Amino acid sequence: MPGAAAAGGEARDPHLATAESALARGDIDTAIESYRVLLAEAPGDPEAVTGLARAELLRRVRDHDPAEIRARLEADPADVDAAIAAADLGIAQGDTAGALAGLVAVVRRTSGEEREKARAHLVDLFQALGDADPAVPPARRSLAAALF
Repeated sequence: MPGAAAAGGEARDPHLATAESALARGDIDTAIESYRVLLAEAPGDPEAVTGLARAELLRRVRDHDPAEIRARLEADPADVDAAIAAADLGIAQGDTAGALAGLVAVVRRTSGEEREKARAHLVDLFQALGDADPAVPPARRSLAAALF
């Protein structure tokens, strides 16, 4: 609720409250816009950064067709865009560790722009999941090993 007190007595940011309410209703686009407004006012706000990353993940997944993604990967296992989409879907379906490991494998077997695209997406996923997710720290270590 806008203006509601947060734990510890601090007033909640109305943009954060609007974003969270929008997500609860399934209104991903409104949530994204609210997080962006908050970040414009308070760059680096950790709740807004994580919330925006999660909402953007939800929007990407909303637009993916799992059967199409599987077919693309079967036809071309080197299709980085399909691998990224598959990782998003995996996370949305609860296979976070598998999704991250699959994208780390893409980083290992690619180079140049393709490798950078997969690496950058992994970093975005780490942001969306947060370090408290038990799959993130080992995936970060695996990514570092893959890069060096």
